[in-house]
Amino acid sequence: MPVLDNQVQPPLEEAKGVFNGLEITDLSFGYPGSLQKVLHDIHLTFPTIGLVLVKGISGSGKSTLLKICAGSLLAQEGRVSVNGQENEWSYRWLKENSSYMNQYPFIFDGTLHYNVFLEKEAVKEEVYPDFLNKILAKKEEGWQTRLSHNGKQLSGGEKQLITLARMMMHPKPVAILDEPTANLDTGTVEIILPQIVKLARERLVIVASHEKMFDTVADLIVNLN
Repeated sequence: MPVLDNQVQPPLEEAKGVFNGLEITDLSFGYPGSLQKVLHDIHLTFPTIGLVLVKGISGSGKSTLLKICAGSLLAQEGRVSVNGQENEWSYRWLKENSSYMNQYPFIFDGTLHYNVFLEKEAVKEEVYPDFLNKILAKKEEGWQTRLSHNGKQLSGGEKQLITLARMMMHPKPVAILDEPTANLDTGTVEIILPQIVKLARERLVIVASHEKMFDTVADLIVNLN
């Protein structure tokens, strides 16, 4: 029926991996079955490279906005535009070209090596973020340490570091982090924060966080209160 109605979206491959801008216009959003909207009349123009800090009290819609930017939720009211394209195309582009991390990261069943490099076989002289040495030093089997049940063998901070390393090893044009330092010890936070700032030098990084450090380095601050 979409073909017959002449409503075919432009092929995603035409601009796969190319990012010229993300813009949100007149965006309002409510979850199905709820009479209350989480987001109201949002207007935003994001930089192509830089750090965007999303602030707000609990329930202000931070996570919802981030999920829309990650292509996990499709906007029904308003416009989410990537490279000037309409909602459906932009939704598919964001889903393909964004990486997402929250305070409950996902760990694959497999080796530590696979979780970082997404490859089963080790390669000689591999390059990886230095902060992973903190984890490797604790594991007798090193890269071949087996992980299962969403990484129950790891602490919360170690899961965050592995997920962050994965984002750095397999970069996407848009990186999204939802409360990446929540419930972490001070030592791990001190490792993660500079790495997130470093990411923003090469791509668009959208962070929802209460960390005061981000206020001083963010290129754009969005306050949803």
